[in-house]
Amino acid sequence: MPVVKSHFTLAIKRPLTHDVYELVFDPSSPLDSRAGEYVIFDLAPGIKRAYSIAYRTESGAFAFIVKRVEWGAGSPILCGLEPGMSVPGMGPMGHFILRETDVSKCFIGTGTGFAPLYYQLLQSARLGYSAKMGFVFGVRSPDDVFYQDEVRTIGARFSEFVVQEYLSRSESPGFRKGYVTDFLTPETASQFEEFYLCGSPAMVKSAREKLAELEIPKERVFFEQY
Repeated sequence: MPVVKSHFTLAIKRPLTHDVYELVFDPSSPLDSRAGEYVIFDLAPGIKRAYSIAYRTESGAFAFIVKRVEWGAGSPILCGLEPGMSVPGMGPMGHFILRETDVSKCFIGTGTGFAPLYYQLLQSARLGYSAKMGFVFGVRSPDDVFYQDEVRTIGARFSEFVVQEYLSRSESPGFRKGYVTDFLTPETASQFEEFYLCGSPAMVKSAREKLAELEIPKERVFFEQY
């Protein structure tokens, strides 16, 4: 798919947590995307940042889930935009693409690594897949959780769906204390044909190592790290 330059106008800005925003942009020209791709925004001279697409609307707008890092160079600019403001960008692009195969898939992520995994889960539902799906998501505390209802609504479209949320630094009813890699056991790993990983380099590395220990072929593991 050719890379296209465009301008993106912010249509919707919605806080999801104290520091995470859902930003929906209208591109200046129609753009296609594949689940797992990202857009590179040209935020300021010398500041270009890539953000994964969380979903695409029926009207062709692109949604992103962005964490505002106060000491960061890019996210304060992007999250500081208000509806009606525009920013140049390039894409969509990337190699962390959903394999459009009707086989069981497990999506594992942390933080805003959630975004491409959510798009991949949504696309699997849109394609009418009947295989079992799993969605495993980790954050630090309950205050950092978002999109719980959306994930479960999509999951209801599959014949079998497993969702598990982990908190790494606190405990709360309905969540498991620990890390997303704790989900990977001989029993759970054997239930899925493909694994999609997205999050911090440390999490992705740990998950890949654990899957290798469980003798999951690397050809069945796809990943992107932030």
